[in-house]
Amino acid sequence: MGKAEALNTAMTQARGEYFACIDADSTVDSDALLYMMDMFQKDPQLAIATPVMKVDNPETWLQKFQRLEYMSSMLIIKLMGFMNSNYVAPGPFSVYKISVLRKLGKFDGKVQH
Repeated sequence: MGKAEALNTAMTQARGEYFACIDADSTVDSDALLYMMDMFQKDPQLAIATPVMKVDNPETWLQKFQRLEYMSSMLIIKLMGFMNSNYVAPGPFSVYKISVLRKLGKFDGKVQH
């Protein structure tokens, strides 16, 4: 039924204060989640934490293009933050404060991620 429905199902069963999701084809540094959780401790107003993602050791032209896309997207997102613009969390890895996520509603399966 797709990623959105899987996330919605997981969110209804989650019992903690935070909700993390990572794509099956993604890997992260061993301390990435600890670093992201530290961001929530430093800023109680924070609703979402996302890391800078990149393709590790890109070999094909498609992988190299995707790495460039991820890195440029993170720069644009950072700049948007200074302009109080809406932020769209990247799909590969993110951590949400679940109370905020539940207030916003379900993940939309109609939106292409």
